[in-house]
Amino acid sequence: MTPYLDGGFLLTLLVKTGGTATANRLLRGQAPFDINFLHQLQAENLLIELQHAESTGRQVAGSEGMRLWRHYLSEGIFQLTPADWESGFRHAIQWNSQSVGAPALPLLILHPALAFTAGAREFLSFDPRSRAVAKAAGLRILPERL
Repeated sequence: MTPYLDGGFLLTLLVKTGGTATANRLLRGQAPFDINFLHQLQAENLLIELQHAESTGRQVAGSEGMRLWRHYLSEGIFQLTPADWESGFRHAIQWNSQSVGAPALPLLILHPALAFTAGAREFLSFDPRSRAVAKAAGLRILPERL
């Protein structure tokens, strides 16, 4: 399996959500996972946002998520790898222009494009819009059902 985790899927590994158990089940024993700087920005942005939330529960979730994030990076579970940004953006722009109807949001097109460019075989996402783009690009979508 050569997985590419979209930003939302990655975040379910750091902050407990309804998809966390599914994400953990799908990825059990598959580490390490290649991630790029877009993943890092999305993860750290959300975790810092949560740490500054008014709700104590959200603050705790942000702090715990940041602890996990740092642990996963230091242990090599997540490995920051270079992305071919130019090819990824070119694919995203092309797919955006070919969209029938309103296109997905840019990040929901860019992650599948980066997965395609990186040669990933599986695209892991809980977002139907991003999953549709990845499926059209020929990637296997996981989980198979939402």
